[in-house]
Amino acid sequence: MSALLAWSTPLAFKTSRARVPLALGTTEPVAYALPYHLEAVPARPDLATTVLNLLNETRVAAGLAPLMPHETLQRIARAYGRELFARGTLSHVSPDGKTPRDRVVGAGIQVRVVGENLAYADDVTEAHDALMASAPHRSNILYPGYRLVGIAVLDGGSDGVIVVEDFTDDSVSYPLAKWWNSPATASTPRR
Repeated sequence: MSALLAWSTPLAFKTSRARVPLALGTTEPVAYALPYHLEAVPARPDLATTVLNLLNETRVAAGLAPLMPHETLQRIARAYGRELFARGTLSHVSPDGKTPRDRVVGAGIQVRVVGENLAYADDVTEAHDALMASAPHRSNILYPGYRLVGIAVLDGGSDGVIVVEDFTDDSVSYPLAKWWNSPATASTPRR
């Protein structure tokens, strides 16, 4: 069984036998109750690399630039994935009201856009296939403005995995030129 959430808050539910997508075009927080609450769930960097490879294969096949892994985004994704397993829910909005953007900006990353995909599945391949089969998730994966990604895979063993994909642009890589910030160095218009 698996469940999916994209930052735009649609929800798609997939049983292990058949997919039953539910498009909830709402701005209200959506939460999907997981069948398990697990406190001590290990992160699996090897599986996160597999997810990164699947994402980039998909993007390159669509003519897009591959995503670059970002260490801080990865830490945010990992911490949030652990929190989701511990709470036993899949939701973009934490109980304290923080959104994916709040978590990214709160970690000191300067960005213009943020996207997040959440998946609960038996394994990462099933999670990726289900995300690609869902229009809102696919659009996050294939959004050309995203350049950086933080991926976490939390392994609940026989209880499944949670995959967290946090996407951002690369505005942190391109700060404004120094002269732009200082009126003293800006040229004055000619008369």
